[in-house]
Amino acid sequence: MFILSLAVIIGMILGLFTGKLLTFDISNIIQFGLYLVLFFIGIDIGSNKNILKDLKRIDRKVLFLPFIIIWWSSCFFNFISFFGRKCCYCFWYGLVFFLSH
Repeated sequence: MFILSLAVIIGMILGLFTGKLLTFDISNIIQFGLYLVLFFIGIDIGSNKNILKDLKRIDRKVLFLPFIIIWWSSCFFNFISFFGRKCCYCFWYGLVFFLSH
């Protein structure tokens, strides 16, 4: 985790100093990198022979977690766009409360 944090901090510092020198759009490179990571995650999950047994042992709440995160994220960003940034923290508190019970 330290190496990951250090890489982000070094990237931020380099971006601060070289941001005016770089004129290309880096978002396409980031998007391609995320697709590549998801592809390799899919390969890793697909190569697991015990995936169906593991999914049967998992609690049902865990399987709904991605859908809950998507729903709360959409509510959060709609709330921000309507009321502004200062009033949006109630969604995060609600999410933490919901997931902790």
